[in-house]
Amino acid sequence: MRSCRECGNKFEPKTHSSRICSDRCRKDIKNRLNLKLNHVLRGYAGYPDKKCVVCILIFKSNNSNQKTCSKDCKYRHELLRKNITQNARSKRFKLRTPKWLTKSDKIEIRWAYQIAKERTRDTGIQWHVDHIIPLKGKIVSGLHVPSNLQIITAKENFKKRNKFGVSICA
Repeated sequence: MRSCRECGNKFEPKTHSSRICSDRCRKDIKNRLNLKLNHVLRGYAGYPDKKCVVCILIFKSNNSNQKTCSKDCKYRHELLRKNITQNARSKRFKLRTPKWLTKSDKIEIRWAYQIAKERTRDTGIQWHVDHIIPLKGKIVSGLHVPSNLQIITAKENFKKRNKFGVSICA
């Protein structure tokens, strides 16, 4: 009597080299080997194991750009990146806001953002507060002051990007 190496059941071997009890167990082994072969052929084995950037779990992937091990970690990673981007943006605003701004200047800046929000609500078209001279331009960088702000539609703002001296009325 021997134990089947697939299912563990006891069986009487037909030959001295038999290790599997039935055709069903033979098919199960063959299917498992085919899955492993497909795994290798599809490229899973071609990329080294990766470490998830969120939970530091080791995982396999057939995508060389994949950074996370699951959808949950991907969502967390996107939130983290969004927060970092938002923090960098607010830091850029703080750095470009001069200390000599008066309280009335700061109120005027808040007022511009409030007007843009109200126009968006009233017209149904997205309005942005744009810096005439961009805060982070290639040639010149402006300040976050009331005289450098204009309220324009989102479409015009995206067309202008961070350029200075571009006519948006075309």
